[in-house]
Amino acid sequence: MDKALTRNLEQVGYDLLIGICYPLLLSDILNAGRSKAYDYAADYYRHLERLDEKIDDYPSLTDRSEFKDQLEQKHGRKYSFWNRL
Repeated sequence: MDKALTRNLEQVGYDLLIGICYPLLLSDILNAGRSKAYDYAADYYRHLERLDEKIDDYPSLTDRSEFKDQLEQKHGRKYSFWNRL
């Protein structure tokens, strides 16, 4: 997914859709261990935290706190990512 596309989606108010896209992008980077893209992953993470304030309901989706817990369990040792936050 293109970062410009997600920005455009945000401008038209598709917060929930972006709340689906960013976790996928973030997970893809961390799962592949692409450390050169950790800055992008950190941006996605911070953006998700801001979006969480706007999204009241995650119908049948993992909410932010669950997603954060899953990330910490699976990728907790990727210090170069966590240090960027």
